[in-house]
Amino acid sequence: MITISAILLLVLMPQSAFADNIYPFKSLSNLREVPKIGDTYKLDPVDQASIELVCWDKGESDYRSFSACEIVVNYSEKALYDPCFQVTNRFSTPPIYVELNNNRFSGLHVSGMKIKFKEIKYGNLFFELIK
Repeated sequence: MITISAILLLVLMPQSAFADNIYPFKSLSNLREVPKIGDTYKLDPVDQASIELVCWDKGESDYRSFSACEIVVNYSEKALYDPCFQVTNRFSTPPIYVELNNNRFSGLHVSGMKIKFKEIKYGNLFFELIK
């Protein structure tokens, strides 16, 4: 009787209960497919480097025509120049943007936080920062 109840419970549970996969931030490099809306990534430090958001408003930059924050991996001076910390295969991602709102500011450290994929906008991947 207990096994039948457990099977019925699993069948009746919504599929979203099983869809809470959290992927490593590194999996966003060399993307072959666009993430699914709602896919979540953990912003763990990469190769001993912290991760921060660098934000700008539309018109602040000659190169960007929209307001957003970009995820930046900040390699320390030691990680860049000390041979003991050199990484032969640097981690690189396409530009990954986070929606800009009143709670975002340039230099916000986001290591350890999570981002959730929202949409493609301006031809780029846009995420939402979640805690």
